[in-house]
Amino acid sequence: SIEMKKKILSAKQQEEAKSKKALQSKAGDKKSSDYQAALKVHQGVRDAYERAQKEVEDAKSSYERQISTAFQQDSKQRPMTTSALELQTQGFRLVEVLTKLDPQYLSQHNDVVRAMRWLWRSRGRHYRLLHEEEMPPRYHNESLLLSRFLVSYSQACPEDTDV
Repeated sequence: SIEMKKKILSAKQQEEAKSKKALQSKAGDKKSSDYQAALKVHQGVRDAYERAQKEVEDAKSSYERQISTAFQQDSKQRPMTTSALELQTQGFRLVEVLTKLDPQYLSQHNDVVRAMRWLWRSRGRHYRLLHEEEMPPRYHNESLLLSRFLVSYSQACPEDTDV
């Protein structure tokens, strides 16, 4: 994992700093065998540090590629068009009005709550949240509205722990 590789990198960085200090302490006579041995150790430690650094960078880029690919696949399967976003927003507004008129609306309509949960957990919502700058500002509050509905529902139905 990336975190494990970061810990290894940190340890290698500390080793590299120690070997550099040891090398500098023996820098008086660069032809001495003590200096040559310290130089060899430092070079080995430095190489190990650079390999660990490369592994962390590779792990990060691999993770970013995986996430990007997953979102691209998800968005290629069912792209969210502006008209679909508009319909979703209108649906949110409708549910918002219904819950204001009847605070028990969500607790009485499990299919609406199920849809809200599904939307909250969807990759598409997460993708849109990460790429909000590409969407019209009118649709930026999708997560906010969903969270309000789900919090309102959980307050009305505290026994339902699936929220």
